[in-house]
Amino acid sequence: MAGVRQLLHILLWTVTFFSPFNRLGSQNLVANPGFESVTTCPIVAGQIDLAAPWQPENLTPDLYHRCSQNAIIRPPRLEIFCTYLEPHQGDGFAGMVVYGPVQEYLKAPLIESLKAGQQYFIRFWVAIDDNCIQGIPNVFSSGIGLAFGNSTTNYGAAVENESGILKDTSGWVEISGCYTAKGNESYVYLGNFRSNGSTMIEYDQEGTVYEDYMYVDDIEVIPFDPLPDTIWKCEDPVVLNGAFQELPVRWQDGSYSPSYQVDSAGFIQVTAETAHCLLTDESRVLDGIPDASAGTGALCPGNSITLEAPVAESYLWQDGYTGRINIVTLPGHYAVSFQTGCGTFDLTFEIEDHNCDCSIFIPNVFSPNGDGVNDDLKVSMNCKVSYTIVSFSVFDRWGQEIFRTQTPETTPWNGASAPGVYVYRLEYLVGNQSPSHVKFGDITIVK
Repeated sequence: MAGVRQLLHILLWTVTFFSPFNRLGSQNLVANPGFESVTTCPIVAGQIDLAAPWQPENLTPDLYHRCSQNAIIRPPRLEIFCTYLEPHQGDGFAGMVVYGPVQEYLKAPLIESLKAGQQYFIRFWVAIDDNCIQGIPNVFSSGIGLAFGNSTTNYGAAVENESGILKDTSGWVEISGCYTAKGNESYVYLGNFRSNGSTMIEYDQEGTVYEDYMYVDDIEVIPFDPLPDTIWKCEDPVVLNGAFQELPVRWQDGSYSPSYQVDSAGFIQVTAETAHCLLTDESRVLDGIPDASAGTGALCPGNSITLEAPVAESYLWQDGYTGRINIVTLPGHYAVSFQTGCGTFDLTFEIEDHNCDCSIFIPNVFSPNGDGVNDDLKVSMNCKVSYTIVSFSVFDRWGQEIFRTQTPETTPWNGASAPGVYVYRLEYLVGNQSPSHVKFGDITIVK
């Protein structure tokens, strides 16, 4: 009977499924993060690959599991040392040499590659072995971290222990931090990513070999993305949920709360405050019931006018066009139907044909003699639609520009030149549409 129970226990561990989602719904990108699921129970040390998809990267990191029949690698009492250690959660954890003549690493493919610019919350748990073998120094070090990379190369530590030398053998210590992805990182690595010379150590006695061994459990790589990129506000206020890993979350107005009520369209930002860093996410709240009152416009012959619908999910104009912005060249009635997260709406535009010629008056004679009469050359424009003056220039008889302005209506030419005949050039846009219009003429200064 005992043999049947043992076989059943092994089979159950073979098919164990570990959810990649934490209790608050965010996906952990590390598969089998607590070394719970095993293809078969470990028999000897160095069998980390039984906790697929974990693999040894250098030498033979160890797998510890309650289902093992070997007391050396069966928690909680690890008989090779004096360590008594329950898993942080569940039934398994891993161990490796992090300081000494050799350093061990373990790695695993991520459930999905990291996305460039995305922030990730990193957390894992570390425990320290308690070595009581006579004549061997008990070494404590600072050297443990997490890195990302591909299947063959790690890119250096993304998060490291920042608490100095770890020497509390009573339980698990949290190591956490934030990481902004460069993009396409596809593997996670655990180990000491510093050289022995760059790692802080302490030991209790002299010896010939100085080696530190650490245990790791519950590795988490979680994207910080609690808010939707965009959300529609309909008639009722929008309530955003920024809760993340039971961390305190602060909204852009300084308030602390897992949720936040939004009453108007705009950008909303939430920040999760970890022990070592800040994680920030943003959502754009869109007005799902936009102003759909009819639009009007004037179109000059030979020009175009831009019709713009409100931000929506989809658009359909009366001619079958499906874009948000429609550039038209003919007057008439234009209609667009657009859909937001709050429903379907219609918008119309009435575009009228206009004679866009401007009546322009520029005197051909003026007398800048200081008598208060006709002392300046002013430009007067009378247009039926909006206009923009590009430039107004005056040239002497040799073609040299002697005056230039973009505001001749308010910045007139004072005629500070010798009496004679001069040429002007006026360039302007009608209806803010290209091409521009150009007018030439001559001016006589009399003093």
